[in-house]
Amino acid sequence: HHHAPHDDDDVGEKNHRPSLRMRRYPSVLNKVRPKFAVKLYVHYDDAWWINYLNLTFGEFNSSAHGDAYAPLQGRYHDGHTRYDDTTNKWRGFLEAVYAYSDETYEYYAPFQTSYM
Repeated sequence: HHHAPHDDDDVGEKNHRPSLRMRRYPSVLNKVRPKFAVKLYVHYDDAWWINYLNLTFGEFNSSAHGDAYAPLQGRYHDGHTRYDDTTNKWRGFLEAVYAYSDETYEYYAPFQTSYM
């Protein structure tokens, strides 16, 4: 005795995919909104934070200095660095900004040359 498949049955037994109609998502996903983020790396031939300050881990934030300076909020350990045998110094990238604030985005947006 055969019966016809119902709409809420799995779609085909070969791929075991439940019908899209049966999937449920948390209602909070309907409230997701985009947010701007800024991530900026600066390359130095002389990685001063390692060579002179011995900072290989940690974070920094310039907000204590007010609006007179570029907003910097980064990490010493996130950028790639290399030891240069010819100079006996470290060189590499410093993560200068990693922020999710609209104010930081507005400051750096004019410098962005492309959008991903």
